[in-house]
Amino acid sequence: MLSRFLNRRRQRSSDPGGYINALTNNPLPNTPSHRVIVQYNLGDAQVSWLGAETMGRTIGASMFPSNVREDNEELFGFPVGNGPFTSGSVIQGWTYDVPTVPQTNIPPPSQYDTHECVRRDPRAQQQMGTLA
Repeated sequence: MLSRFLNRRRQRSSDPGGYINALTNNPLPNTPSHRVIVQYNLGDAQVSWLGAETMGRTIGASMFPSNVREDNEELFGFPVGNGPFTSGSVIQGWTYDVPTVPQTNIPPPSQYDTHECVRRDPRAQQQMGTLA
């Protein structure tokens, strides 16, 4: 069992998703798999929507067809469905009418930071209650 754990750890050290895959698809020994709801905000100056989408792809999350898009990017690598999703993980983007994220390696302006918006949004809270 130790060799299995060490082998998984070695494999994950080169994986950009790290241990994220262990949440849903390949749990660590004696650990149940989990259902995950990834909710992200466009314009978040603390956590990039690109990171959220990478996490969503890693865990095999499904996406609603109306999911928000930053700068009209094409979303790929997600099963798309209208729901309700009764199993598996889900990714949902939210927008709060802030300027688009700069297309350079800098964060959005902090005065428009949407980091806390989704967890305080009653619609997002209802989604968590419905999908949990």
